[in-house]
Amino acid sequence: MKFFALAATLLTASLALAAPSATSSAATPAGSQIRTDQDPVYHLYLQDIDGQPLLGPEASSGYFTISNTVQLNSATGGAPLFLNVNMTETTSYKSVSLDATATTTDWTMSGDTIVAGGQQNFVVCPISGSTNFDLFLQTGDDVPSSACTDWITIHLPCLC
Repeated sequence: MKFFALAATLLTASLALAAPSATSSAATPAGSQIRTDQDPVYHLYLQDIDGQPLLGPEASSGYFTISNTVQLNSATGGAPLFLNVNMTETTSYKSVSLDATATTTDWTMSGDTIVAGGQQNFVVCPISGSTNFDLFLQTGDDVPSSACTDWITIHLPCLC
C-alpha cells in the first residue's frame, strides 16, 4: 500500500513540475502557417524578412489567409501584405513578392498544397550567409543556379 501512495505522490509532483509556468501575451495573427516538406527546406516556413517572402524557421513564420489571394496577416493590426508572382519575367522561375496590393489572384488549394495559376512547383535557393531560402514559382525547367532545388511544394500544416 505504501508503494501506491508513494507512486501517487511522485505522479502528482511530476505533473506539477510539467505544468506550463506562463503564457505569452504577444498577439498571434489569425491564419495558417505555410511550410515546405521536402529537402533541403524540410519544415521551413514562409515569412516576411525585410519585405521579402523567404523560407525560414518556424519561430518567425508568417500567418496567412488563403483564398484567391495569399494574404500575410499582421499581428499588430497593420495592413496585410499579399503574396504575388511576377509572371512577366521571361525565365520559367518567377519571383514572388509581398505587396500592399494583390496582383496574383488565382491562388487555389489542392488538398493542403498551395497552387498559383495551376502551378504547384517552386524553386528554392539558399541565401549565402543565411539559413533562409529564396522562393520562386516554377513554370518550366529553368533554375537560377545549380545550388537551387526545384519541384518543391508549399503546404498548410498537416490537415490530419
